[in-house]
Amino acid sequence: MHQLRFFIGLLWVGFYVYWLISGLQSNKNVRGSSWGQSLLTRFAAVIVIVGLLGRQTMRSAEWTHGSSNLLVNLAAAVVCAAGFGFAVWARRHIGRNWGVPMSVKAKTELVTTGPYGLVRHPIYSGILLALLGSAPIFGLRLIVVAVAFGAYAIYSATVEERNMESLFPGQYAEYRRRTKFLIPWIF
Repeated sequence: MHQLRFFIGLLWVGFYVYWLISGLQSNKNVRGSSWGQSLLTRFAAVIVIVGLLGRQTMRSAEWTHGSSNLLVNLAAAVVCAAGFGFAVWARRHIGRNWGVPMSVKAKTELVTTGPYGLVRHPIYSGILLALLGSAPIFGLRLIVVAVAFGAYAIYSATVEERNMESLFPGQYAEYRRRTKFLIPWIF
């Protein structure tokens, strides 16, 4: 159990470091917050994650320490890793077009292949999947984080879709018709 907690913790740290470094290679923003301006938000996200993953004094072991079932935890670790894999694939696939949420990049291209052929917001999808995969191992309090992040992702994605619709009026409308929002084949 401790090894899986350590493994998932390393996945979160590795993902966050990768995200910080890869963000430096993006095109400049035309509209919205810059990568540097969002550093405070990123730092706050780390504090929240560390606080939630750390020990808390609550009575329910399931709430604070997660499941003790090895098969459940192994499946959860696979789900978490798959979520990070999906988000990283999306980040690499979108390349220099990636930006902090709700920003508009210079020289923006409409990317509709790879993970963007499955859902319009695969980075959010992957992070949500990683959060849900972490919950059985670190405790159900991560479900609360997943719900909060889900609400943020839906809001942010809605703003991003309005931006993309104005940049690519006909193309984006067609792209929306053939792909789902966050969950392939469902939503």
